[in-house]
Amino acid sequence: MSGPFGSSQWMYLSELPPRLGARGVFAQTATATNPDRISYITIANTGNATDFGNMTASNQGGNGCAGGGRGIIFGGGYPAVNVIQYLTIANTGNASDFGDMIQNNYNGGALSNGARGVHGGGDGIDSAVDIIEYITIASTGNSTDFGNLLDVGPNGLAGFCDGSRGCFAGKITASAFGIQYITVASTGNATDFGDLSVNRYAIAAVESDTRGVIGAGRAGPYVNTMDYVTIASTGNATDFGDATITAKGRGAASNGTRGVFAGGNDNGSVSNVMDYITIANTGNASDFGDLLEVAQNIAGMSGD
Repeated sequence: MSGPFGSSQWMYLSELPPRLGARGVFAQTATATNPDRISYITIANTGNATDFGNMTASNQGGNGCAGGGRGIIFGGGYPAVNVIQYLTIANTGNASDFGDMIQNNYNGGALSNGARGVHGGGDGIDSAVDIIEYITIASTGNSTDFGNLLDVGPNGLAGFCDGSRGCFAGKITASAFGIQYITVASTGNATDFGDLSVNRYAIAAVESDTRGVIGAGRAGPYVNTMDYVTIASTGNATDFGDATITAKGRGAASNGTRGVFAGGNDNGSVSNVMDYITIANTGNASDFGDLLEVAQNIAGMSGD
């Protein structure tokens, strides 16, 4: 008998595997000195990143999520690739092959409810796509069609989730910016959620069980704006504070209380800066430490 999450294994939200944890992991990219590097931090403790291992190939623009202590890296690469990789967050080491995406893709957004990982949008083989696809994180294999975003054109998205509702923030059409949402356990098309406080793309986001905080990005000029939403309630985002740098293409990881943003392209210069916020308290970000080298378009995730 299937429960509301598509499997009798997950009958209730409280039974879902954890999607967040104490260790933040960042899969760095082709602009880094080591283009396939993975590094990690302990989110509760400020300081510099430590080497974790390597990706299966150099991937730029990949997107990360996690569940049950397993981290997922969707796609990436210039040119785009369809590879999905995974790692065990508690154990340093190299990533392994998970399966394939529906098509080659980079610069989309990814999120998780702990059991299911979902990827939306991005730049496909020749153009941007509206594809939403999903995997069961605990089981390796190829992704499955979930539905469609509001329009073709979204790329540079940020994904975040409260355990039930997943949101994609950034470019929602070829010319409009905002937030759209899905119910992660139920396949189907995305629905409009609201507007960002500042229009932008190539953004990152962190989450708690109630709030998503969307950080920095670019829409013409680079911005340091952070804004937030209550994930269970549709509506426009509200100003949260400012990041320490004006940057696009950052990585992000959260333990549910603290969110960390890492690297990015800071107004034309690739950065190794990490900064952090307390998700429940609005205000400006504070310095956390440095990545091992400069990087942008980073897949971030967390777990135990």
